[in-house]
Amino acid sequence: MTKAEMIERYGLERYEQHKARMIARCKELYRNDPEFREYMNARCNVRNKARYHNDSEFRESEKARCKARNKDRYHNDSEFREFHKARTSAYSKARYVEDGRIDLIESYELAKADNFEGWDIHHRLEIHDDYINSMKHLKLMNLYYNRPPSELIWLREIDHRRIHAKVRRRN
Repeated sequence: MTKAEMIERYGLERYEQHKARMIARCKELYRNDPEFREYMNARCNVRNKARYHNDSEFRESEKARCKARNKDRYHNDSEFREFHKARTSAYSKARYVEDGRIDLIESYELAKADNFEGWDIHHRLEIHDDYINSMKHLKLMNLYYNRPPSELIWLREIDHRRIHAKVRRRN
């Protein structure tokens, strides 16, 4: 029986009572029956995926809601903040070296001993004895990301800044 038929036959009040009973029953089943919970989650996922892909307004509102939720968690939950920092830092560093193997880069053990606090990855091709390449030039030549470990080195931030400052003074 559809909603309209039920309202026509029994009235709006009885329909609302039926609806409240069904919601309570579903909540109870969801809480206590793992199969029902799995079924409902799968049903919701299919419906939401279809809506997300077909409805740009829904997609944008979901992105905004997710961004706001993560921003709130980042500012209020120190555990989430540390996890997020570690994940983004590890991901960005792994992009520099082939297969994400930052452990093969020279001085890795020294950086790891300090938990990578105050350490940077430096491209050897960036500054060499007789030539200087900027980050922009290396990216244009596809020599910035996904490089062999031999082209990279872990340096303390202070040493990394010192190398670049020396080059700027030389020019």
